[in-house]
Amino acid sequence: MDCITCPEQNAMRMTHPARIGQAFAIVTVLSSAATAIPGWSVGQTLAGVPGSPLAVEPMTKIGAGEVGYFEDPYPVSLAPSRAKQGISFSGTTQAVMHCDYPLSAGCFSWTPARISAGTLSAQIAAAGDQFTNFQNLNVFQADDGRWHAVLAIGVRKPGATSRWTVLVHAHPTESASPDRVPLAWTADTLLPARNGRYRKVLQTDVAGVWGQAGRPEVHYLLQSQQPAWPNYTPGQVFGPGVASALRAPDGAWDLFFAGYDYADHPIGGNPADAHHRRPYFVLLRAAVPAGKSVSTATDAELAGWLEPETR
Repeated sequence: MDCITCPEQNAMRMTHPARIGQAFAIVTVLSSAATAIPGWSVGQTLAGVPGSPLAVEPMTKIGAGEVGYFEDPYPVSLAPSRAKQGISFSGTTQAVMHCDYPLSAGCFSWTPARISAGTLSAQIAAAGDQFTNFQNLNVFQADDGRWHAVLAIGVRKPGATSRWTVLVHAHPTESASPDRVPLAWTADTLLPARNGRYRKVLQTDVAGVWGQAGRPEVHYLLQSQQPAWPNYTPGQVFGPGVASALRAPDGAWDLFFAGYDYADHPIGGNPADAHHRRPYFVLLRAAVPAGKSVSTATDAELAGWLEPETR
C-alpha cells in the first residue's frame, strides 16, 4: 500500500490479504511458492529497531527525461515456463522495467509504454461520464503465453471536481511475443470490482513514538519517519511504498517498492512529487511456518515471517 499521502506519510503499511486471488502478480507468485504465504511481513522483532542499514538497492539508473523514475512498480506475472528468466514490472509510470537474473543494483532497463482508452472512451461518454486519466497498468501473462493487462482509469461526471477509479481489461495492440512484455495497450472491457479483506499487523507503541504511548500502531514494512520504530530507512529511501514480493529461481525472496532518493527528491512545496519516485529492492529473509495462515497467526508471528536483510 502506498502511504506517501497518508498521515504517516513516510511509511509503507503492512497489510495481509485474507483472501488469495489469481489476477494480480504478487498473489500469483506468492501462492505458487507456498500456501502459507498469502501476503508479506517485515523486519525486526516487535521490540527491536534495526541496528544496521537495510540492504536496499536501486533498481534503475536515472537518465535524461526522467528515465529510470517509476511510480508504483508491480511485478508482471509470467507464464510458469518463463518465470525463471527474469523479472519485469509495470505500474503507474507508463513504462516497463526488466532485469534478467541474477539481480544487481541498477540492472533494470526502462522502456516507455503506450496506452489507449480505445472504444471505452465512447462507452464512458455514452453513459454521461468523462474519462480523466490512466492511473495504473498491471500486466500479466496467461499459461498459454498470451498477454493481458488490468488498467485503472479515472472517470467523473461532467463538471465534477472528484473522480472514481474503474478497472478495465486491456489487450496488446502490437505483435506480441510470448518472451517480451508488450509496450502498446488498448482498453476493451470493463471489469467488476473484487471485494476483499486486509489485515494490518499491529504492535503496541510502548514509548509513544507515534504520539500516544500504549496505543496499537501499524508495524510498517519499511518507514522513513521514526528512527525509534522498526524498519527505519535512515538516509537510504524517503517515503517507501507500494511493495511486492517475488521469489527468485534460487529460492530467495526480494521485496520491490518505490520511494525517493534522499539526494534526489523535490523538497519545495510538494516533497511527495510522484514523478521523482524511484524503484528499489531489498533481499528478504523468509521464515514462514508450514501450515500457518494469516488468519490464525498473531501480530508478533506475522512480523517475523519475512525480514529485510541488513548490510
